[in-house]
Amino acid sequence: MRPNQLYQKGYVPFHQSLLSAGYKLYIKAHCLKFLEFAIQDDYMSLQLIKKIIGLRAIPRPTEGGYQHKQNHKSFRVTMKGMLVDYEIESGCLLINDVTYDLNARSSHELPGLHVVQKDGETWGITKKYVANVTTEYAAVNGQSNNREQASDKIMPPQLLNAYGKEITKFTLFHNPTEGGGWDTWESIRDKNGLTDSMTKSFARVLERTQASGQSVKWVAHSQGGAIFAEGVRYSNKTVGKSLDKHTVCFQGMANNRLRTHFILKKAGVKLHTHRNGYNANPLDAIPQVIGLNALTDVMLDRNIKSVGRLCMAPVALFYGLPAAMVGGPNISPHTKPYESLPAYGKQVASGVKNTLTGMIKRFL
Repeated sequence: MRPNQLYQKGYVPFHQSLLSAGYKLYIKAHCLKFLEFAIQDDYMSLQLIKKIIGLRAIPRPTEGGYQHKQNHKSFRVTMKGMLVDYEIESGCLLINDVTYDLNARSSHELPGLHVVQKDGETWGITKKYVANVTTEYAAVNGQSNNREQASDKIMPPQLLNAYGKEITKFTLFHNPTEGGGWDTWESIRDKNGLTDSMTKSFARVLERTQASGQSVKWVAHSQGGAIFAEGVRYSNKTVGKSLDKHTVCFQGMANNRLRTHFILKKAGVKLHTHRNGYNANPLDAIPQVIGLNALTDVMLDRNIKSVGRLCMAPVALFYGLPAAMVGGPNISPHTKPYESLPAYGKQVASGVKNTLTGMIKRFL
C-alpha cells in the first residue's frame, strides 16, 4: 500500500525510522494523541510504545492477543489495562485504535480520572478515564484500594465528612493498588521527593485544571495525601505557576503537615477550613507515626492537644497499625473519617459486636 493511500485513510508514520526495514509502522493520528496526552502514567505509556514497536518483529500475537475471526487481517493485543487494535496489509502494520480496557481486572487498573455519582444510597463510576476534572469536588485515594472500593466505599465518606452531605458527584483520581509493599514504597518515594510517574501525572492534572479556570475542592486520604503534596511540589519545581484554584482537606494523611505547609503556600493551594485542612485519628499510625505528624504538630500547634497526640503515638503504632491492617473498616482508626475519640469508641464497639455475632452464627 502506497504512503499517499495511507495518508488518505488517516494514517501517519509512527516514526520515520520505522519505515525502512521490516514491517512499516503507521498509526491513526488520534492514537498518537492518545499515547501522548491521555495515558496518565509515563512509565505505562513508554511500555505501550515499546509493545507497539515490538509488533514489527512478531506482528501476529502469540500471547496476550488474538486474531479477529471476521477479518483475518485484524488483530488485538492487550497490555495491563490497554487494548491495541491493528491490521497487517501489504508489508504495513496499521494501528487503528489504542484505548483503555474498561473491563480490566483490578490488578490491571491504571491511574486515571473517573467521574463518580451518587444513585440513591450507593455511589458508582459513570465515566471512566476522563481527560480533565470538571466537577466541583475531587478526591485522591490511598493505598490498597481498587477502583470500585475507592469510588464506592472509601472516598465518598471522606468527602462528605470534609465538605458536607450535599455532595452527589465528584471526580476520583484513582491511585491503583500494586500490593501493600509496592504501595508503601510509592508513598515513601513521594514523601522523600522521589516523584514517581503517577504523581507527575497528578501534577499535570492540577495544572490543566488550573488552566481551565475550574475551582476544585479536593480530599486526599492516606497515601493520597503524599501524592497530592508531592504533586504540588513537583509542579512548583517544574512549572512554578500558581495553583490557587485548588482547595484541599487531608484525611488520615501519610504526608507531614509541616513540610506540606510550605509546599502548598508556595503554590497558593488553600487548606479547607474543616479541622484546618488536616483530619486524623490520634490512634491512627499512618498520620501520627508514618507521617511524623505527632512530632511536628507539637511545633505547629503548641497546645495540650498536640502534646496529647505525641504521648499517644506509641499506642497508635502498637494498636492503631495492626488495627488498620487486619481489623476491618469498623475497628480500623484509618479507613473511616475521624470525628472524635468517643465516636471512634462506638465504632469499634459496633465492629467487635458484629464480628462476635458473625462468629457465633457461623459455629452454632
